[in-house]
Amino acid sequence: MTEVINHMERDLCECKDLVFVAAIKTYGRAGQLDEAVSLFKNLSQFNCVNWTQSYNTLVEIMVEESRLEDACRLFVEHCCGWEVSSRIRGLNLD
Repeated sequence: MTEVINHMERDLCECKDLVFVAAIKTYGRAGQLDEAVSLFKNLSQFNCVNWTQSYNTLVEIMVEESRLEDACRLFVEHCCGWEVSSRIRGLNLD
């Protein structure tokens, strides 16, 4: 996974948000949530214009893993940024 991410970072074409959603989910399933957070925080380096789905996916995984303080911090840091439209889709936190 790391090699693919590194290759994408060097590539000049626009990367779609769904690619990062899949990577974040993969890291989450592998128990590498810190890697998922690191990837999200570096999305600006990947020529990704809209990070909304990646953001929602990461917050959802953090809540599922009971990392509520981290999820809250991520929300506060990114909920109003131009790259994230957090109001587009509500999180299902059942």
